[in-house]
Amino acid sequence: MCGDFMPALLFEGVLRIRVKDSVFYACGYCGLVYESKDVAMKCAEFCKKHGGCSIEIERMSIGRIEPLSFRLTRIKP
Repeated sequence: MCGDFMPALLFEGVLRIRVKDSVFYACGYCGLVYESKDVAMKCAEFCKKHGGCSIEIERMSIGRIEPLSFRLTRIKP
């Protein structure tokens, strides 16, 4: 991990993110970040059920995390 940033799966669809001494919660479906675990859980439930974000819940976010992307490259012998 990079520096003081440490994500961890907290509940189904919700990530707990620790940055230095602060803790935030992110929806694992859309990546929106919240200060409240309860709001992040509501976001994850909504995203899972409806396949997208609720505008009312989205307004409470403080940011967004981008999912990590991995690219597989074949190594030739």
